[in-house]
Amino acid sequence: MAAAPALTPGLLRELEDCWRDQDLPLVQRLQPGLSHEQIDALTAPLGLRLPTEALLWWTWRDGAVAEDLAIERELGPGFEFLPLAQAVEQCVFQRKLAAEFGESPADAEFWWHTSWFPITHRGGAVACDCSVAKGAPTPIFSPFSHDLDVDGRTHPAALSFGQMVRWWIEAFEEGIWRYDAIARSWDYRRENRPPARERLV
Repeated sequence: MAAAPALTPGLLRELEDCWRDQDLPLVQRLQPGLSHEQIDALTAPLGLRLPTEALLWWTWRDGAVAEDLAIERELGPGFEFLPLAQAVEQCVFQRKLAAEFGESPADAEFWWHTSWFPITHRGGAVACDCSVAKGAPTPIFSPFSHDLDVDGRTHPAALSFGQMVRWWIEAFEEGIWRYDAIARSWDYRRENRPPARERLV
């Protein structure tokens, strides 16, 4: 099996080109990236450090400015490009929700792993795993999908951050995602989406 592609500056440039080609509103709302020191300061209270691919994501751009659940910051249909501070808030919320929903600490860990950190959301959070070694591919999870492997562990929706971003680029290139700038709405062709990508495309 081929190794999962790592997130690279080149992939990020391709993704931003897709946004600009389709005149997405978030292009005008993108924020400059953060420094590693700023990222560490925001995530330290959570007791975790972002893995290499997630660091690249937020040092590239610190999300897009808009109201919550606003199309003006969507990077794809329903996927909001969250500033890191709001992703931190989302992480705190998901941990609290898991603790309230689970009947024990083990249950809470099942619903939301303490090593998970949210990237975006669409009908539930999309999270990366912060427990990986430095420089290693960062598995991406759709925690509320309940896709479990044979050992009862949540199955990753993508093997790396780079794989997810590559899928997003291909969704634009293959016409699965099209933004109508005049109607200010998405033409989302779900029927053309590969089944293996349904949690992230």
